[in-house]
Order: sequence, then C-alpha cells, then structure tokens
Amino acid sequence: MKRWLLFSAVFMSWFVVALSAEPASTNRIAWNETVELGKGFWMRLAYIKGERWLGVITRFPGHKAPSWLEIVESTNGCRAWATVARVEQSGRHLDNGNLLVMPDGAVLLTCRSLIDGESFRLPVFRSKDRGRTWAALSNIDSNEGATGTLFAKGLWEPHLFFLPDGRVSVVYSNEKHAGYSQILSEKVSKDGAKTWGEERRIVEEAGGGKLRPGMGVPARMSDGRFILVYEIVGRGNADVYFKISKDGLQWPEGLGTEMKGQHAAPFALALTDGSLLVTSASHQISLSTDLAQTWQTIASPWDMPFKLTWPALYQVGTNRVLAVISNPQTRLRFGTWKAGFR
Repeated sequence: MKRWLLFSAVFMSWFVVALSAEPASTNRIAWNETVELGKGFWMRLAYIKGERWLGVITRFPGHKAPSWLEIVESTNGCRAWATVARVEQSGRHLDNGNLLVMPDGAVLLTCRSLIDGESFRLPVFRSKDRGRTWAALSNIDSNEGATGTLFAKGLWEPHLFFLPDGRVSVVYSNEKHAGYSQILSEKVSKDGAKTWGEERRIVEEAGGGKLRPGMGVPARMSDGRFILVYEIVGRGNADVYFKISKDGLQWPEGLGTEMKGQHAAPFALALTDGSLLVTSASHQISLSTDLAQTWQTIASPWDMPFKLTWPALYQVGTNRVLAVISNPQTRLRFGTWKAGFR
C-alpha cells in the first residue's frame, strides 16, 4: 500500500475512555463496549501479565517533523491507558511498531525507520522495565543510498513472532530486490534479536513484476503449524491471501490462497479454542474452525466501508476478543464469543 506519512496527531499522556451503547451482535461474537483513545495510527498490543498490556501507537506531529512511537500501558484489561515512554530517532520517521514479550519478561519493539528516499531501517529496541525505557538492540535489515536514490526501495511493517524452538523470527515487506515491486521476507535470530540470519524470500511474484505482497502477519495454529496472512497490491483491491507452514520457516512457493472478502492490511489471531480470526481494511471478520480449510464471515465490530485503519485482533480473556483500528481515531472494541463458538 502507499505509505502514510506526516498525519497530524495530538499527544496525550492519559486517554479518555468512552463506553458505547451500541447493541451487541447475535452472530458468533457479541461486540459490546468501545474504548476511544483519540488520534493515533497503527496501534499494536502485547500482553504482559494479569490485566497488564503494553501498546505502541504512531504519532505524526505534522509540518514534516519526524514521527515517533508512543508506548502506552493498561493495567485494567485494555480499558484505560497511560503513556509510559516515547521512542524516537533524530531526523527519522518511525511507524509500523510491533511488540514481542520475551520469556524473561523483556519486551522487544521493532518498527520501520526512514529518511524517505535515502535510508530505510528496521531497528529493534529492548525494554527491561515493562516499557518505561528502551535501548537499541539490533537492526533487522536496511537499505541506504544517496539522497533521492531510494524512492520505492523501502522496508516496511516488521512483525515479530516466536518459532516452535523459541527463536525469534520476523516477517517484513521488502522493496529492495531488483525486478520486484515488493516481496515478503523473513529473518530469524538465534540470540533473542541481538543478531539476524540470512533473508528468506517467502512470498514473491514468480519471475518478478509489479505485484506487491506485503503487510504479513503470522499466527501459530492449535496444531503447531503457522498461518501467514498478507495483502497483494495489484490484485483486486489489495486482496488478502494466506499460506500455511509446518514450522514458520518453510512456506509453499507461489502467491498463496485468496481469502474472499478481505482486502488490505490483514491481521490474523489464533484463539485458544483452536479457532482462527482474520480481519483487514474491509472490516469483515473471517472465522475458521478447521485450521484454515474453510472460512465463514461473522459479525464485524465496525460498521464502516473499506478504509485503511490498520486493524488488529487480540484475545484478552477466556472468551473475550479485542478489535483495534487507527486512522485517524484509535478505537478498541471488546467482543464476547458465545457458548458453542466452534
């Protein structure tokens, strides 16, 4: 997708919470209260413990000033949030934040960091105090050149996840390769994201071309395999496709399988009951109860047409799910799935 830069945003250290009175759905998931967080972009969450969650939100101050990442915390199950840190790099635009909580309690943060047209990086930061302070840890990938030489040669949307053996892996969108508009790449770290191995090219147009696989999000299914969802710009309205891997490393060749009704910026969630949920900028929810063999459309948390809201989904309780959208307002909506959900 086209990159969204330099949006105006309002900085807040405490957010106002508003609970909606919209009627609940009667279809699989009953969507109920909504939390309003004000202006922000690309919110992503990570579970710490108990009722505690961390979030990362992109802030665009405007007037071509560098964007930065705001780290927020909730101690009451995602209903109220407070700012705990700010992550920035001098002269560089940060966005696409993604969090991963390590077994020792440390938290990893990655993002895209750029000076448009000349420098693209995917840095990793680490916090040992639940998001209060952050230190640079590594760089996943980079593309550097003279001013104005690297337009449309960027690195975008890194997503960290664990492999079955505990290694940290990352999937990201990659415009570096000659002859390809964009591909999806993967790298693996053997030392907790301090260093990164060789690039794996996991989704690309055969022989190169104008198609743009991107915005990949993996999720580990209940049988141990992984599903990877992603958009392909150049097919339909950035139609969403998926692949299945037995280990999160070896992915089938080709462009994958289309997921009907989903378009642009997808997100996948594997629930503890074995079900899978997928959403996207079409604001539909696709449900699979048979490990991605079949899909059905269920009630959506958002009554809106296609819009780039960078949606995400999280499980926040035994039978509770949280839907997140941002652009320009950041909103969280809670849903409860009913008995006999499968």
